[in-house]
Amino acid sequence: MVRAVLLGYGLAGQSFHGPLLAATDGLDVIGILTSNPERQARARHDFPDAVVHSNLDSALDSGADLAIVVGANVTHVPQARAALDAGMHVVVDKPMAPSVEEVSALAAQAAAANRHVIAYQNRRWDSDFLTMLALRDSGRIGDIHRFESRFGQWKPSLSGKWRESLAPEDLGGNLYDLGSHIIDQALVLLGPITTVTAFARSVRSPDIADDDAVVIAHHASGAVSYLVGTNAAAHSAPRMLALGTRGSARIDQMDAQEAFLRAGGRADDPRYGVDEQPLYLVTESGEVTEPLERGRWGEFYAGVRDAVLGRGPSPVPIDETIMTTAVLDAARESSATGRSVQVTSTPMSSS
Repeated sequence: MVRAVLLGYGLAGQSFHGPLLAATDGLDVIGILTSNPERQARARHDFPDAVVHSNLDSALDSGADLAIVVGANVTHVPQARAALDAGMHVVVDKPMAPSVEEVSALAAQAAAANRHVIAYQNRRWDSDFLTMLALRDSGRIGDIHRFESRFGQWKPSLSGKWRESLAPEDLGGNLYDLGSHIIDQALVLLGPITTVTAFARSVRSPDIADDDAVVIAHHASGAVSYLVGTNAAAHSAPRMLALGTRGSARIDQMDAQEAFLRAGGRADDPRYGVDEQPLYLVTESGEVTEPLERGRWGEFYAGVRDAVLGRGPSPVPIDETIMTTAVLDAARESSATGRSVQVTSTPMSSS
């Protein structure tokens, strides 16, 4: 049994981590950190056997094997370091750290302690992305030469929260937030990225961090990914488009797992992960629609459990997180300078 302490119980803790932890055999949430009275009450309701802590020192002294860092981005590095110092394995919500140097430092600290530090890249198990991986592996559309991914939403009103902050230490903006997911997916699908051209803009107000980001990524294979993360798009379809040498594949809407969990659904519900939208597929045989792969976010924490117990590798190896962060670093430089920027880091190989 792996004993876990959840460091934070806002939206991420309640909807993205808590339900998956509760549904994972062999994982026991023994503690939750939050000083907010409403969140404390929600934590006690959701995990009645867990101790609710109001300060970090108490949470890290809980006897847990695994710390899960899910607070605001500014907490990621210091809390991950503290948890590693306390002898725990660590899961860190994305972005893990603001630069490849800081991710590498966390990786070195974890290695020295013989512990895992794992980025929460749950979107690797989205229904849409799993479908694209299956198509790539089947060869039905040939070699993918262009991949388009739009992680878009329409939020005409500002939230006033830290994700819109211009303060560098807050790691606000969509290039960090949504960019972490879409860049990671492009790397997993098509392998190493060598050069990026990026545009990160503040569209809804000049006083907020970037809310509309575009990254054009050139892969070592010759493929090109066109990646969008935005809060300023009333229309954002298609969600994914893959153009191959023998056909193409299109998915129009987002994976349904987030909406299901945010609406109060359980990750062990038989309906969870089932996506009703179709895949639109064009091949040499004609045009068809097919069902998507089932979404499987739960596989992330099953993999974390096995890694902590020494039964398997990390579900998101740290060298892959270093690569994703290196691409983010290059994208930020490209956006700031108006130039295409080469990516420098140890490359991850395509799956």
